[in-house]
Amino acid sequence: MADIPIRFARPLNGSSEYYLTHPCVSGKFSTSVEAFEGNAHDVLLSVDTGADHMAIDHDFALALGMKPTGFTVANAEQGVPIFNGAIRIDGIELTIPVRMVSRPLTKAGAPFQVILGRIVLNLFEMTYRPMTGESFLRLGDLPPDLVGKSLPS
Repeated sequence: MADIPIRFARPLNGSSEYYLTHPCVSGKFSTSVEAFEGNAHDVLLSVDTGADHMAIDHDFALALGMKPTGFTVANAEQGVPIFNGAIRIDGIELTIPVRMVSRPLTKAGAPFQVILGRIVLNLFEMTYRPMTGESFLRLGDLPPDLVGKSLPS
C-alpha cells in the first residue's frame, strides 16, 4: 500500500510559525458516495488525532448546497448541524462515506475544509516525523463491517 504524504499547511493569516501549521492530506469531497464521480471537490483534510468526530467547514457545506441531516452537540455547543458526505484521500482508491459536524473552520483561519477525526484515522497507520518530512498515512486493514457503510460522526 502506498504512503500518503502528510504536508503542513499554514493558517489563512499566513503565519509561518511551525507550531501553527496544520498536518493535512489532500483529497476529494463529495456530497455523497453515489455522486462522487464527476461531483468531487479538491479539499485539504486536517489530520487531527485529538478530534473524536469528523467536521466540515460550515460555509463550504452551504456553498455545495448541502442540507443538514440532523443536529447534535459538539464541543459543548447545542444544535450543531450534521452533514453526510464522502471523502477520498489522494493516493488510495477508497471512497469513505462520512457524517460530519459543521464547524466555522475557515472563519477561524483554518486552511482546510474537512477535519479527519479518529473515526477515519483509525483506518490508517500513521508515521509522524514533521521535522524530517517523513510524515505519512498508510491504509490498514479495513474491518469488514465498515466497508460501504457511513462512519458515525
